[in-house]
Amino acid sequence: MANQKYCYDCEHCGQEQYYDYLDHDAPVISNIENGKIHYNGDQKMLVQDAMLDSVTVNGKSITINKDTTPYSAEYTLEIALEPYNIVATDTAG
Repeated sequence: MANQKYCYDCEHCGQEQYYDYLDHDAPVISNIENGKIHYNGDQKMLVQDAMLDSVTVNGKSITINKDTTPYSAEYTLEIALEPYNIVATDTAG
């Protein structure tokens, strides 16, 4: 799926230039491992992607910081008896 981005400052013609960007990379979730139990207390996870669109933890939306490159979202996972359901999507789906 193509995502449209644009260049604000085109030095060649002085106009906005549009181009298509194909996003083949899924968001990266770091500082935690899928299926691993963490025994050392609360664990801060980080989600990053250039086109990060949404992040949920057990259905709760997490705020995305779009002032960073790539976009990012942080969340502290507290010690729990049940697994967390973490879903991260980018604009490509």
